[in-house]
Amino acid sequence: MEGIQQHRGGFNNYIKGNCSFKLKWIEDEGIRDRHKGEEIWIVGAGPQMDDFPDDFFDYKIAIAVNIVRAAFPNCTYYHWWHAIWSDLALREIWNDTEMYKRCIISFPSERWGPPTWGRYAEYPIWMLWEHVIYKEKTLAENVRRIMNKELCGYGSMNTVIHTAIQAAAVLGASKITLVGADATQSKSLDKSKSYCKKLAPFYQGVGQKNIFENYPNGGQQQQRRGTKMLADEFAKYGVEVCKYHPSKGYYAIDGTGIVEWDQVAFEKPYKK
Repeated sequence: MEGIQQHRGGFNNYIKGNCSFKLKWIEDEGIRDRHKGEEIWIVGAGPQMDDFPDDFFDYKIAIAVNIVRAAFPNCTYYHWWHAIWSDLALREIWNDTEMYKRCIISFPSERWGPPTWGRYAEYPIWMLWEHVIYKEKTLAENVRRIMNKELCGYGSMNTVIHTAIQAAAVLGASKITLVGADATQSKSLDKSKSYCKKLAPFYQGVGQKNIFENYPNGGQQQQRRGTKMLADEFAKYGVEVCKYHPSKGYYAIDGTGIVEWDQVAFEKPYKK
């Protein structure tokens, strides 16, 4: 907790001394619980998104992750991993102030910070990315802090879907619905099998590097496992995390597609 406060304080002091604006944190009054008791949709990039009408999310509270904004620009929020957003902001690929005001940005404090983005830093909502989650107890502690309205160093298992779920919970959602978030990336990295066709224009954009394809072995399993863990933990506090497809309606997040894993072997690289 002390470390989290120090990181936020350091960035806030930098902004106070060098800029005419304050950073907006997701836990700030007026942002936390902004959508208390409502359903929030998390919109991923999976191929099943081609089954959704273009205007499906126009009248819903929805968080589009990373490049999904290109396919569904009318989502309420855009949730970015810091590296992708900084690439867009610094090179002014999407020079749209109103777009940045709808962004929720997660970033690791030890490598990146709001000052990096200069004049753009005043617009987004910021959330502090603290660690890779690879233990159930770590994730459970994150969820406990969120639901008790404490400061939290957010984390994930190889996908911004996980930080988007946590962001939705901080915003006060009582139901968090995932779409296009099945972790079905093709092993051959075939974009037609990994992502919806609506994102083709982005992939063909000039100068864009597709860092979304750099998944390590086991990446899909980490994503699916972390999503299931989050659903189980939030359920303990009365927050439903589920999935939706137009042909199936709402359905539960279960263990489908998750294989047994060797936790000791997985943790080894993280131990010093």
